[in-house]
Amino acid sequence: MTTTRGPIDLSDRVILVTGGAGGIGGEVAVQAAAAGATIAIADRSVKDAPGGVMDRIRALGGTVEAFAGDLGDPADAQRVIGAVEARFGRIDGLVNCAAIMGFGDFLDIDIPAWEEMLRVDVMLVVHVCRAALPGMIERGSGSIINFASRLAETGSPEAPHYAVAKAAVVSLTRSLAAAYGPN
Repeated sequence: MTTTRGPIDLSDRVILVTGGAGGIGGEVAVQAAAAGATIAIADRSVKDAPGGVMDRIRALGGTVEAFAGDLGDPADAQRVIGAVEARFGRIDGLVNCAAIMGFGDFLDIDIPAWEEMLRVDVMLVVHVCRAALPGMIERGSGSIINFASRLAETGSPEAPHYAVAKAAVVSLTRSLAAAYGPN
């Protein structure tokens, strides 16, 4: 992964990456660590396989700690955010990468699948932002990045529940930026 804006210095920054144990979140965590950030990984499962995300960060000389939890549950999201803040003193940046993907025809996707998609891909972001924002507001600084998808704009006949969830994340992100960005 390369950046096109030049070097980024995240020294002395604490970055929390949801879904950071692998996939896109894992790569975000590694790249942020390469830029000097202290990394907190929050994921359902944080067991790191040899050569996994945490090993890669440590090989760079970075600091990383994992925090397990179901961030789609508001109490667990609050607990994880509290644990990260207790361990590192603050969260300077929050990157919400945790998500699930699903496929199916609109008429074939059952209601439990819709509810799980919305719980993980939307409500997880809501819960984590609600837990992390007060500390950022109190300090007068912080950044939140919420990953979405092009399907938020285009829709998808093969993954309508995923497209709907990602559209909600885009709208939430715009709403939070308008409400809290100026501060």
